[in-house]
Amino acid sequence: MEDTNRINNESFDDYALRMIDSRVENGLEYNEVYELLTGEIYANDNSRKSLYGIKHFLLMKKQSSDEELGKEIERLSNRESVEIKADNSRVLEKFVLACEEDFKTPQRILEMVGYDPKSWEITNSKISKWNVSGGVGNSNKILYSVKCTVKPIVQEFDIEWIEDTIAKIDFSNIKISPSKDIPKDGYIVEINFADVHLGKYVTTLVSDDEYNLDIAVKAYLSMVDEALDRVKHLKVKKFLFTFGQDFINIDTKLGTTRGTRQDMDRFFDEIYKTGLETLITAIEKIRIVAPVEAIYVKGNHDAQSTYTMGIAIEKMYEFNKILDVTVDSTSHQRKYRRFGEVALCFTHGNLEKARLFEVMQIDRPDLMVCKTKEIHCSHFHEENTKTKAGIVIRRLNSPSASCLWTWESGYGGSQKVGNLFVYDELNGLKSQEYIWARKEVE
Repeated sequence: MEDTNRINNESFDDYALRMIDSRVENGLEYNEVYELLTGEIYANDNSRKSLYGIKHFLLMKKQSSDEELGKEIERLSNRESVEIKADNSRVLEKFVLACEEDFKTPQRILEMVGYDPKSWEITNSKISKWNVSGGVGNSNKILYSVKCTVKPIVQEFDIEWIEDTIAKIDFSNIKISPSKDIPKDGYIVEINFADVHLGKYVTTLVSDDEYNLDIAVKAYLSMVDEALDRVKHLKVKKFLFTFGQDFINIDTKLGTTRGTRQDMDRFFDEIYKTGLETLITAIEKIRIVAPVEAIYVKGNHDAQSTYTMGIAIEKMYEFNKILDVTVDSTSHQRKYRRFGEVALCFTHGNLEKARLFEVMQIDRPDLMVCKTKEIHCSHFHEENTKTKAGIVIRRLNSPSASCLWTWESGYGGSQKVGNLFVYDELNGLKSQEYIWARKEVE
């Protein structure tokens, strides 16, 4: 017997239980409910007994069905596949018990497949209904097959976190000297220690050397001391001190660079604080000898982290009205400087590649009249010098140890040094010297 009270897509079992439980609410006698369900006419008392029996049977049936359904849902839910791509993206396939509402936002989908929406994003997804639905306590949910590709989010810096980090740094060991008169003549000295990779963790298990935060800081400051010792006999007008260009090995609190996890021996907070203290200490050592122009050069490992350090250092010296230290914290890919007949370009060299000989001519054609034209870059951790049409390109070595990638890629044999250049404004390059990293530093 068909009944107009039957809800669309409602099973007969659910309909029967609903009609029995809502008998009083609907103002029906037992025999009226029994007739609706069976089409048979029974006495009221007999109908009452029969309905109790029907209800008991249906509840037992439902419990058994739900238990089997629960086992099937659990079995499918445990089926999960993850394929990790070279770029650290993940191709996922997983079964989830959900409502249609759950698929309206990418963030909720990420949560259902077990990924933090703050750290990952979906690049594509496919959602399919499975042939199992409901279950005990989940009658409004359906089992779905979720196939999606997720990739790490390249984290932007949290400005509040940066301000808090800088505020907590102990500057008590850094002595800021008063400004001195800026000399009118003398040599221009460039201190360029590229690819320091502070915080990188290397052991002899994966390479030919050892490296960590403590080793790197000790070596870096020792190299600054040695560079200053090398020029103590000269009259120095100004120091060009480059920083950035992979001064730090990581760029986010997750320990990643462009989404790729790096080997590190400390958490990002400590590496960041130590790196900032080290840069300020280095500048303070240098400015005892002569004024300093600190130039931030964007790297590919630390484009954001060292950039914010540059801003912090710049504001610190401005606040203290220190005139013999200037900081170029801008994020331009290439930085140019001219003094007399010398034109220099500083860049990491990871993007320009074969176009390096062209960039000065395009960016700054006014510099082409200079007698000395040089482009200083790094990135490959090995030395290489080429000259074309009067432009000298110098790729610089790295003072850091060879990580697994560097070692396996064949760059492990390069000298672990920083570079010191002395320029005469009229005649150009006077000398280039290597500053050895970790030269029996005690």
